[in-house]
Amino acid sequence: MRRLSKNLRMEKVMDKAEFLEELQGVFETEDELEAGMSLEGYNYDSLTILGLMSIYEMCGIDIPLDDYEDFKTIGDLINVFESKNK
Repeated sequence: MRRLSKNLRMEKVMDKAEFLEELQGVFETEDELEAGMSLEGYNYDSLTILGLMSIYEMCGIDIPLDDYEDFKTIGDLINVFESKNK
């Protein structure tokens, strides 16, 4: 039996609506997320960052850990997704 490489990624093709659904799960909310919403209201902490890293990794998007500190709004998260998910 052939073994898969450890570097093999399972990348999921995800559209913006699916991405927003995943964000709702990470932020544990059923509220509709909008670009202008601040991350401060959603307990933006290390566990949240791990959840975001997981979503981005599913899409094949690598973001350095330090960059997560620069995100201030839901729109920032969407912009990264859209710019790197083409």
